[in-house]
Amino acid sequence: MAGSSPRRVMTYAMCVLVLLLPSDLLKSSAAGCGGNLTAPSGGPVTSPNYPSNYGNNEFCEWLITVPTGSTIRLTFDSFDTEDGNDVLLIYDGASDSDVEVVHWLTGAQSVNPITSTSNVMYLRFTSNDSGTGSGFQFSYTSHAIYETCGLSVFRHFPQTGCGGSAVDIASHIGVTLEFCIQACCANSACLSFQYISEKNNCHLKNKLCSVGEKVPFADGNMYDRLDGCPFGYSYLAHTHLCYRAYDSERTYDQALTTCQADGGTLAMPRDNTTNKFLIALKNDANPNIAFWFGLDRKDGSWNYVDGGELRYTDWGDGEPNNSGGAENCAMYFESTHASKGNKWNDVSCSANIRFICEVGANVALGKTAFQTSSREPASVAVDGNTATNYGAGSCTHTVSDYGEDNPTWWVDLGQSYVIDRLVIFNRQDCCAERINPFNIHIGDSDQVNTNPRCGGDHQIDLNQPSISVSCQGMKGRYVGVRLPGSSRILTLCEVQVFSVSYGLTIATNDAYNSGTTNSLTVEIFSDDCDFCVTKTVSGLTAVGTEYNRVFAASDFGDPSRLRLTTSGDNTLILDWIDVYSGYTGLYYRFSCPSNGCQLSTDSSEGSEQLYLDVNG
Repeated sequence: MAGSSPRRVMTYAMCVLVLLLPSDLLKSSAAGCGGNLTAPSGGPVTSPNYPSNYGNNEFCEWLITVPTGSTIRLTFDSFDTEDGNDVLLIYDGASDSDVEVVHWLTGAQSVNPITSTSNVMYLRFTSNDSGTGSGFQFSYTSHAIYETCGLSVFRHFPQTGCGGSAVDIASHIGVTLEFCIQACCANSACLSFQYISEKNNCHLKNKLCSVGEKVPFADGNMYDRLDGCPFGYSYLAHTHLCYRAYDSERTYDQALTTCQADGGTLAMPRDNTTNKFLIALKNDANPNIAFWFGLDRKDGSWNYVDGGELRYTDWGDGEPNNSGGAENCAMYFESTHASKGNKWNDVSCSANIRFICEVGANVALGKTAFQTSSREPASVAVDGNTATNYGAGSCTHTVSDYGEDNPTWWVDLGQSYVIDRLVIFNRQDCCAERINPFNIHIGDSDQVNTNPRCGGDHQIDLNQPSISVSCQGMKGRYVGVRLPGSSRILTLCEVQVFSVSYGLTIATNDAYNSGTTNSLTVEIFSDDCDFCVTKTVSGLTAVGTEYNRVFAASDFGDPSRLRLTTSGDNTLILDWIDVYSGYTGLYYRFSCPSNGCQLSTDSSEGSEQLYLDVNG
C-alpha cells in the first residue's frame, strides 16, 4: 500500500494462564464487530464499516478456534488504521493472558501472513476518540500440524550443561519440556536449549555447544537442534532431510533444475511416513493443485530421480495408465480430486505444475567455527545468512589487508560425519577473486590442514555467488577451507556442510586377485524391516582398498544383516563392509571370515551370494 509504514511487532513475556473466553464474554462496540469463530477456515473478517472508515472508540474481540492438532494462519487483504493510536493486537493463544508473543499492528501497511503455534488465536481491535482509517480485512485457514519441528528435531544430552559462551536468548521459569521445545522451534535464532528438570526451567541458546563446552550437570538436559534446513524448507526427522513445496509452476525438468539450484533434488517419497509428510506439505502450500515429485520412467521403468529402485507406491486407482503413451513422470493429485485425492499419477513430463524439493540438512549450521586470524568472526560463516555483501556483516575476514600465508577457516561439527558435499558462498560486493584457488580439508584432527583434502585446488566462477563441491564418502568432524600460498586474504560468507543419510565402506582384500570389474549388490536388513534397501556398486577394481559409496534412504533402524550378490565370474574378495547411518552417527561393521568373502558366479572361485551378520 502506498505510504505504508513498517509493521510494528511487540513481544511481551507473560505468565502462562489458560483463560478461554466464551462467546458471551467477547466484547464489541458494533454489530458484526468481533465474535467466536469456530469453522476450520473462515472470512472475510473485517473492521466495522469496512471498506469505509471505522468509527471512533471501537472495541472488537475475536476468538478463533480450529480443530485440535491444527494451527491458524491469518492472511490480510488490507490494513489501514490511524498510526500509533488505533491498534489490532493478535495473541498467540486463547486470551491476552495466555501467550508470550503479541503482534501489534497499526498504521497503513502490508501485513505478512501470521501463523499461530496452537489451535487458538485471540484478536482485539481498539480505536481512540479521534482519527480513523479504512480498517482491515483478513481471512483465516487451519493447517494440520505435522512435526516439522518437535522433539525428534533435537538430540538429547542428559545430565549435561553448556559451560561455553552460549547466550541465553530467553529463559522460561516453571514450564514443561514441551513448552521449551515449542519455544525453541518458534525462534529461528534458537539452536539449542537447556532444560533443568528439577526446577522445570528452560533456557534457549543462540548456538550449539561444542563437545568441549558441554559439561556434567546432574539436573541438566541439553537439546541440540538438528534440522539445519535452508530458508523455506521444513525438516523431517524420519529422513534427516529438508523439504519445500514450491507454489510456482514448472515442467518436470525445470522443477528438477530449481531443486538442484537449492542444492537438492525433487522429493522422493520412499515410504509411507515420508509420503504422508509430503502430502501435508503440498496441501499446506496449495491443496487444489497437483505437485511433481522425484519419480519417472524416462529409462523405461519407474525409478526415483536419483536412480533408486521403486519399492513403495501410492498410485491412484487405475494409475499409472500412460494415457496417450507419453506419461513418464509422477505427480500428486490435488487433494480435492473426486476419487484420487493426494494419490500418485503419471503425466507428461512437459506439464507445468507445482513441485516439491528435498535437500540435505546443513550439519555445520550454528556449530563452533575458527580461523587463523579474525577481523570479522569465523562464526558468521555458519549463522545461516547466505548474503554475499561484506558490508552487511555476514562474511568472515582474516585480519590483515596485506594477507597472510595459508589462511584457514574451519568448523567443528561436534562429531564425525560422512560428508556428501559443501556449498560455499563467496563475497560478491568486492574482491571475489581472492578465494581462488582454495582447498577443502575433512578429517578428525583439529590440526585441520593435516586432514585429507577433498579434491585438489578448487575454483569458483566469479560470476556466481556460490559453489557446490562434492566430497562423497569423506569422513570427519572438522571441515576446513584453506587458501594455499602467501599474502592471501580469506573471506567466506557462508559454508554449508551436508552429510549423507547412509554410506558404505567396502574393503577389498590385498590378495592379488581380489579386485573385480563386476558389480556388487548389497541388500541391507534390520529388525525394523524384513528388507530395507538395496545398493549396487561398481568400480571395486583395486586390491587392498577401501571404497566409499553413499546413498539416500529413510531411517530403517540398526542394520543387522547384509546379503551380498556379485554379477559375474571375476572373483571379488572382501575383508569387511561398514554401513554408516547418518541417523545415529554410528558405523556398523560386517566382518568377513579370515579367508575373506569370496564372491563369484563361478562356483570354483567363490559364492554368487553371501550373508554377513553385524559384529557383536
